[in-house]
Amino acid sequence: MKKLNKVISISGAIFTALANISVIILAILAWRFSNLERTTFIAAIGALLCIIAILDVIFIFGYTTNDKKLKIVSLIFAVILFAASAYGNYLLYRVSNAVGNMINDGSAQYETISVSIVTYDNDDIAAIEDLEGKVVGMTNGSDASPSALGQKKLNEANISPRYETYNSVDELMSALINKEVDCALLPSGFNSMYADQEGYGDYLDQMVVIEEYSEQMQTGENTAGNVDLSMEPFNVLLIGYAPESDTYGLADAIIVASVNPQSMTVTLTSIPRDSYVEISGTGSKQKINAARGISRQCLMDTVSEMMGIDIDFYMEVNFKGVVDIVDALGGIEIDSPVAFLAQDSSTQRGNYTVWIEEGVQWADGEMALAFARERHAMPNGDYDRELNQQQVIAQIVSRLLELNDINRALDALEAAGDNFETNISLDQMTSLFNYILSVPNFSGLDTMDLIDIQNMRVTGYSSYYYDYGSGLRLWIMIPYNGSIEENSSRMNETLGKTTIEQVADFSFSVQDPYERGTLYHEVFDEARQDPEMPETVPDFVSQGSSISDVEAWANENNVTLNIVYVDETDDRYVEGASGLVVGLDPASGTLVENLSGPLTVYVSGDSDSIPNFVGSSLNYATSWADNHGYELDVEYVETGDASLDGIIADQTPSSGNDIDNYSRLYVEVYSYVEGSSGGNTGASPYEVPGMSYEEAAAWCDDNGYVCTFLDADRNFVYSGTVSETWGENADGSLWFTME
Repeated sequence: MKKLNKVISISGAIFTALANISVIILAILAWRFSNLERTTFIAAIGALLCIIAILDVIFIFGYTTNDKKLKIVSLIFAVILFAASAYGNYLLYRVSNAVGNMINDGSAQYETISVSIVTYDNDDIAAIEDLEGKVVGMTNGSDASPSALGQKKLNEANISPRYETYNSVDELMSALINKEVDCALLPSGFNSMYADQEGYGDYLDQMVVIEEYSEQMQTGENTAGNVDLSMEPFNVLLIGYAPESDTYGLADAIIVASVNPQSMTVTLTSIPRDSYVEISGTGSKQKINAARGISRQCLMDTVSEMMGIDIDFYMEVNFKGVVDIVDALGGIEIDSPVAFLAQDSSTQRGNYTVWIEEGVQWADGEMALAFARERHAMPNGDYDRELNQQQVIAQIVSRLLELNDINRALDALEAAGDNFETNISLDQMTSLFNYILSVPNFSGLDTMDLIDIQNMRVTGYSSYYYDYGSGLRLWIMIPYNGSIEENSSRMNETLGKTTIEQVADFSFSVQDPYERGTLYHEVFDEARQDPEMPETVPDFVSQGSSISDVEAWANENNVTLNIVYVDETDDRYVEGASGLVVGLDPASGTLVENLSGPLTVYVSGDSDSIPNFVGSSLNYATSWADNHGYELDVEYVETGDASLDGIIADQTPSSGNDIDNYSRLYVEVYSYVEGSSGGNTGASPYEVPGMSYEEAAAWCDDNGYVCTFLDADRNFVYSGTVSETWGENADGSLWFTME
């Protein structure tokens, strides 16, 4: 009996001590979140301390009086209190750990900067030691840029190359491809920055990363750390991150959330990721999503400068985080304008395994991510994707506020902790969350019904800029200045700084549900600001151009042509493409100013029949005759139309004849003589409009006319229907415009 009493006394002492420690730890951990409801927290912690005090009194009294019953009561009480507080500590630990992973706290802002040291088609450099004395390209920027990190690492390795500085990553890539530098210090996300640029794949395939570095660096200062988010309006940049690895990637979604807690108004302003803007700190323009490839702070500064606003905070989530968060919440509701098959998140590009129905549906994480990323299947492309991203954000927030399952809430919090980062402090988050939750207590309405979410977006027009390194025209979106001003004004109105007039008039009917009118304009009447494009060799091959098209371009740009006819023995030959361009040397995209000799144009034809030379230059007939062993006879006929000078007017044998039946080609070629006149007689050309090309050509032959057929841009064509527009040249020949 004494032994049992001793065991009870010792156990009671141990569990009472453990309960005291556990309750104190619980109070300390819980106090971090006291801003959620400070009065409630104080009351709860006070109650816990009272309970532990009662336990201590019972234990001490039972121990001093040696009362066995009191000892047993205190032991049971201690075990229950210890178990409950330990479970509370476990939950709070999970919350604290998740929150700790999320928050980039403190005034000094740090992030992981990554740099790749890259060569292009260069077998002489295999390691950084080979860079000694070589030319290394880098970009202008802050001390926390990828190029600055690369230079620092080379200095630490005692490598002394010669550095060349460029204004942008675009210019640096061009210098690398053109071999102006031996290697380049590029953001480690350079592959993602250019992988979706048509025609860039071959260049990327020849780039080799010889070394890669990552380092935590200070990129900025958080000047809004003391702002009370429950009282003061603020802007937060929402970044949908598409990481290539744990340390780098691009911004796939860029949204500015302007929040006014007092008016319960949130304006979500989407900025297209292909917006062509000046990247902060570089002095040059590029697609805005490339700013994230430099650093998060670079993107924040770029958006701030573009929109003329202060960006107080950021919230960044990667794609994997969207899947995990939505799944942890048990799904969200989405409303898709179309049905489509989309990519999953298993790899950077993913597999097409996710099916989205048209209309309202319940979506798991993969569906929500696919819906937020899709643009090709959307009726309005990028614009619809921006609205879908805003929809997903609003639905996630709504689900978070509706949760009443502590385990599901913790799962969502931990999913966010692993994939989400922000510089909003815990005190700021809890005070704002507490404010939002407190509103329904006196209004009687659901929280999401009280928050006025306004969807905005920056609009612009499609354009291109020329990449001198790859020789490619790259697609961009140039934002309207009016759209930037309109969105900036809407943000400032939300923040209470200005008042602006609504785009749409307000009307209401009790029979119809209210729907907000459009808050922004799609198009603005302002002059285009397209980047200056140098003259380059067009892609005559993919355009299906005839030799006359090429000659018209060459004459306009003072380019000499070398026309080579190819048959089925040549790899470039295309069956059924007689008279069309099938190859160029140099290739399309080459700067005209860089052509050191003639442009060689390879023209396909049916090797069994004679091509149609009428309307083309003598150069084409000469090239064809040389290739096929034909003797060429040329007769010049005078014309008063300077535009016809050097153009073939007639040929014998005519096109379509068997090539093996002849050995000599006769052509009549126009020769311009000022004041010359000529003419043919025959039926009235008023009869020709409405005829097909074949009918009109036959009519011209039958009536002794030399005819040319032109499109609206005055290029020679050989198909279509003759329009009402025609005319007679000074030499009596006719021209017709084709429809």
